[in-house]
Amino acid sequence: EPEHLNWYRAPGDGWTNKFEYVIGIIHTNYVEYASSHYSGLWTAPAIRLMSSAMVRAYCHVVIKLSDTLQTFAEEKERTSNIHGVRLEF
Repeated sequence: EPEHLNWYRAPGDGWTNKFEYVIGIIHTNYVEYASSHYSGLWTAPAIRLMSSAMVRAYCHVVIKLSDTLQTFAEEKERTSNIHGVRLEF
């Protein structure tokens, strides 16, 4: 998940300098988790903002497993069933 990877800075150059093309796959709705916590009034907007900033800065493309996830960078986002769960499910 790019939120995890990008909070950790690559030694030396950033991830987009280390690799020619960086694809982030996002499958966890951390904003929703934060919203349900007692401190969510402050933490949810902060997580939304920081996650978007990390994705915009360090991913060329973002694949979201569901459109229920937050918008990170509309121009970079795709929604795709890459997790192997059947559409009927």
